[in-house]
Amino acid sequence: MRRWWLLLLSLVVVLPAKAAVSFVQGGKSSTVGTSGNSGTVTPGSNVTAGDLVVVYGTASNETTSANYSCTDTLSNTYSTVGGTTTSGFAESYTAFCWTISGSTGSDTITFKTSNNPNNGVAMVVAEYSGLQASPYDNAAGTTGSAGYGTSQASPAMSTTNANDLIVAAISIQSGATSLAISGYTIRNSGAPADLLVIADKTVSSSGSQSGTWTWTNNENSAASIAGFKIAIATNHAMPILF
Repeated sequence: MRRWWLLLLSLVVVLPAKAAVSFVQGGKSSTVGTSGNSGTVTPGSNVTAGDLVVVYGTASNETTSANYSCTDTLSNTYSTVGGTTTSGFAESYTAFCWTISGSTGSDTITFKTSNNPNNGVAMVVAEYSGLQASPYDNAAGTTGSAGYGTSQASPAMSTTNANDLIVAAISIQSGATSLAISGYTIRNSGAPADLLVIADKTVSSSGSQSGTWTWTNNENSAASIAGFKIAIATNHAMPILF
């Protein structure tokens, strides 16, 4: 009897895979035109440990974004990035704050300036899941005189990580309408009446990142952009047969 032997060598290769990034929740507030040097947002549900919290804010009549900072009631530590050095209107100086939440719970987030313009604060918040524990890649803010017209390009920013969450934000006067940014999703039902609007997209290659906001009715604007590294999961196994 003839016997046939089949030698089967199997290797299992574990392939890295991009984790799913999700916008979890957000919030917004504005006291611009009243008084005060800080503002707060409390998201409607608990903030989750390990999630990225991004804040974009401005203090009306502030003269430098270097004065901005954020805190919250979960005792997270925030970094301030992507500040604008744009002059020309009351809300032209803006910045991002970000943190990875260290715990889960109800959270009240504060955006503030150490200066005393005392003309109110506008802020917008977004929480995302699926980011790395140390997610920051890069950020930039507009410089020079504020743009005036019906469009605003984000400043140039180059990322070093292939898989990033890109967050774009704009400060725009409330007379604008039909605000949009191609390729991005605007969050929190953002509109010019909020003064600040945040949007996001994901990318799968490193390099130059950008976005262009458009609207109707000429208005002043300033913009920032930031990149955050998406978590990599190693949960895809591929058998290779010989």
